[in-house]
Amino acid sequence: MAIGVTERPNTGSPDGPKNLKKHIVVIGAAGQTGRLYVDAFSPKFKVAGVIHERKPANESQHPEVNLYPHTELDRLFKDQEPDFVILATPNPTEETLGEIAASMEAVEKPFILVLHQNGKDVVPQAEKVLKGFSDKARLVRAILWTNVSEGKNGQIQHNDLKISLAPIHEDEEALGQTVEAFGEAGFDVDTYEDYRVMEGIKLLGNLVGSTSDVTGLSPMETFMNRQLFMWELKAHKARIAALKAEGIELPKIPATKSLRSLAKVPTVAGWLPFIRRKVAKKTAAARNNQPSAAARKIFVDREDKVESTIYYHEAMYKMAEDQGLEDPIDRAIFDVLRINEKPDFSLIYLNPKQRIDYLKEYVGHESRRVYIPNSRFVRLITEGWFKFMSSRVFGQRFEVSGTENLQEAAQMVEDKNKVLKQDWEERKEKGEIKKGEEAEKASILVDPNHRAHPDHIALALAIRKVLGKRFPAIIVAGMLFENEILSRTLGNAYDRLLVWTVKNAKDPGEMARANIINRRADKAREQLMKTSRVWVTYLEGGRTKPENGEKPQLQKPIKGGSLWLKNHHFGAIVSAINRGTEKMLPPGRNIPGFASVFTRFGRVRTPDYFREEGKKEGSFAKRDGYISELAMKDIAEMLPRDERGVY
Repeated sequence: MAIGVTERPNTGSPDGPKNLKKHIVVIGAAGQTGRLYVDAFSPKFKVAGVIHERKPANESQHPEVNLYPHTELDRLFKDQEPDFVILATPNPTEETLGEIAASMEAVEKPFILVLHQNGKDVVPQAEKVLKGFSDKARLVRAILWTNVSEGKNGQIQHNDLKISLAPIHEDEEALGQTVEAFGEAGFDVDTYEDYRVMEGIKLLGNLVGSTSDVTGLSPMETFMNRQLFMWELKAHKARIAALKAEGIELPKIPATKSLRSLAKVPTVAGWLPFIRRKVAKKTAAARNNQPSAAARKIFVDREDKVESTIYYHEAMYKMAEDQGLEDPIDRAIFDVLRINEKPDFSLIYLNPKQRIDYLKEYVGHESRRVYIPNSRFVRLITEGWFKFMSSRVFGQRFEVSGTENLQEAAQMVEDKNKVLKQDWEERKEKGEIKKGEEAEKASILVDPNHRAHPDHIALALAIRKVLGKRFPAIIVAGMLFENEILSRTLGNAYDRLLVWTVKNAKDPGEMARANIINRRADKAREQLMKTSRVWVTYLEGGRTKPENGEKPQLQKPIKGGSLWLKNHHFGAIVSAINRGTEKMLPPGRNIPGFASVFTRFGRVRTPDYFREEGKKEGSFAKRDGYISELAMKDIAEMLPRDERGVY
């Protein structure tokens, strides 16, 4: 649908006679925005309010307004038979929508439900919760542009009444009736064809200057600070890119001029003071140089939770992630605001510079690369070192066996990819393929034992030797310990996902770093799973560490290994072993030795095999371990009996 914006001036005056034929219900009538709606509509319409507090501030101001507790919506719908219900509660809305749905049996007269919330989830939430009641509740999306605050006397203060409305499910009749009602109440109304466009504009506008949610600084101070200026620009560009990826383009209208202009400012302009000053003055003028609402709540009202503001940042970074993009600034602000809710931390005890430094740390974690392709230069050096240490010149050798098994796995995956491609083409002909959706591809999973760091080089060399260019990309799952130099260097045999191991669980900074990086690695893995490659996962719970000349013993599997073995993205799963790597570089030692290394590929399985075999374990809680044990037994059967450990 083409984006359309229609200016519709108000069609009535609040000073005129009441239109008692129309009944308005405001849910959330005790809040600032709810009270604004009551103030605007009560001079013209019969208004009732739904409250979540016993004594709302507007009770004395509008004694003619009937107030109902949110637990008595049944009675409200029977008494009032509203034409319009304005949902003026803050995000999230599931609970209130659930209360409305539970009261639908009491609704005899259909009404229009006006969804007022900022963000982008309220429409799908309403459609989900109210599914089956479309004959009783017709939906219209609303975005309020009026700034609302509470004065010292408790009265609501606001600038000009302005609202944007859009139909849902192309219900133009409901839209027209809503436009007429808001116009009679004194609102300037414009309409959009696509409600997502006005949601996006509102989100972008609310989030300009939002680093102040953490720093507490004014717009002038924010945009004059070089670091904050560059973060603001980076975040703004990331938000627009996320919207564009979702098919939402900013219309060229006066309301979006400043947003479009800001997006054109290059990030490097942050080094130029006169550019920063120009942007700072313009932003400060639009905001009366006031910090964000979240900053005022945290640093003035001393509130720990700013749920609605957190919701904006969450909506933006999740939108970016859904499109395979990243929005590290919004995610970092979200992280910090969530931490601020904890009892052992508060931003109010930090000065502005400390707050900026604190945010900087989290921006760094959120911006860090988590998918790291192998460095060809480093790989060639480590492979050369491995070949030297296992060279026949020194009486050693590197042998690879079971290659026919890996070849069989490759053929199975290629056959599955043909089926997936054909299925995708059939769905495309039926118009079932979404924009940007590519055909899914299967991969090979190799699950070897793990004796020492040279395992990485041995296995990667063996896979490349057998498969060549058929599967050029080899990635290790959950193996790169970025804070362990030796593992990082030898792990360069593969492409890697960054994993951060926690060495001090009592250090909140290290725990936060690990949680963020590992969470982002999980997200990156989901995207990489859509491409065809060879994955390597070490199910064995750590490297074997033989002592006093004893032979290495196979260890028990890690928890969660079955999630890999049952994953439908894999067309074939191959067990493998390495022997001799523990002599080349024994665990716990940094001095290598010459050694013969033997790599062997074993049985070929499928995810279906592990899923079906897993059903034989009656206890669901024990099923993960049972499935992983099946894979470990495939590995054990290739080892000498005195190296199989418990197997």
